[in-house]
Amino acid sequence: MIDTTNSGIRRCGVTAAVRLSLLGPLLATWITLLSPSMSRCATPQEMWDLAGAPATQVGDDLGGVLFGEIVTVLGSDSGGLVVADNSTTEILRFDGDGRLVLRFGREGEGPGEMNGIMRVFPGEQTLLAYDRWARTHVFSAEGEYLRSIPMHTTGDGLRLIPWGFLADSSAIVSYTREVSRPPYPRQVVYTLARTGPNGLNTIGQLQSAVEVGPRALLHLGPQPSVAVLQNMVCAGPGIAAAVECFDLGGGPSIPVHLPPDGGAVTEDDEEAYFSSMRSMMSEQRWSRFRSSARLSPTLPSFGQLVAGVDDELWVGPLDPEFAARGIAWAPSRPTTWRVFRRGVLLGCVEVPAGFRLMSAGSDWVAGLMVGDFDVQSAALFRFDRRGPPAAASENSVCVPESAR
Repeated sequence: MIDTTNSGIRRCGVTAAVRLSLLGPLLATWITLLSPSMSRCATPQEMWDLAGAPATQVGDDLGGVLFGEIVTVLGSDSGGLVVADNSTTEILRFDGDGRLVLRFGREGEGPGEMNGIMRVFPGEQTLLAYDRWARTHVFSAEGEYLRSIPMHTTGDGLRLIPWGFLADSSAIVSYTREVSRPPYPRQVVYTLARTGPNGLNTIGQLQSAVEVGPRALLHLGPQPSVAVLQNMVCAGPGIAAAVECFDLGGGPSIPVHLPPDGGAVTEDDEEAYFSSMRSMMSEQRWSRFRSSARLSPTLPSFGQLVAGVDDELWVGPLDPEFAARGIAWAPSRPTTWRVFRRGVLLGCVEVPAGFRLMSAGSDWVAGLMVGDFDVQSAALFRFDRRGPPAAASENSVCVPESAR
């Protein structure tokens, strides 16, 4: 279990305050903790070179399609892409030259029909689409509907959220339980579990203390992020300076240590966040929200976890504007991703502004691109790995060449 009530990290002799928050930007919380000393500092790792232009890009009339709300982009070694568009409830497959080769999916309540698309997961020669009615629809690689998997709640009514599927078709899910009542702080536990024929099998838990009320600070931290790897499940609440990877074979869990925070929240960050929030609120609601909201001074340690190949874990930062707008948006500045295997930093990749990384391979990253006039496309970039893995350390640091 990751107990974020006692987590922190000391970076190069400076004790850092870790600010904790969860449950999204509209429920703000904070608690400041001081960390014990830690014995080592990280050795900065070199960046891996990312190609300046996409190897494959579709959308914005490229590939003969226009997208309305891209929620998933799955890349492949060949450069091909699978793209899920919530606006049309469709899944589209493109080859490495960007040609549309398959298109399927439709809105509805019948077999093979979906109520929107929240996310698409890769399976063993299958694609699994999760919709707004908490159903997972299984399609063959050729788009043929196979079956649907209801995934509603636990036995006591807690909603299950899927994060990925394993080779045996079992799902990795999470659910949230509040284990104490006011007075605050209250304790919230996020449970990770694996579905099976006899119910849920608990993998691990994340827990944190939450404080609410007049003194609460609005924090840009996300809800817990989960990445389902081949042999591990990695998870963290974003408010702690560590991610924990649980071994599906029953071995000991492995911590992935990160810097204590994502840096200071700047005036530009604050403006971007509040501008995005205002677009989603009525004037009356916005006025109440803006008069009472106060931002935490620091960004969270990370914003996203993505599963790579060979049990690699990709850890990405949070963009303040993205925190408000949600899944079909991309950071407005370049972002640096750290790549780990079993807790060891392998390398780092800086992706361009306007690109949200959604999947990764041995020499490619794929995701959503947002261009002029908010036009969406899906893209795959190649990158070149170089250098040996960095030494394992309690604080993994990436240093872009432009900052050296």
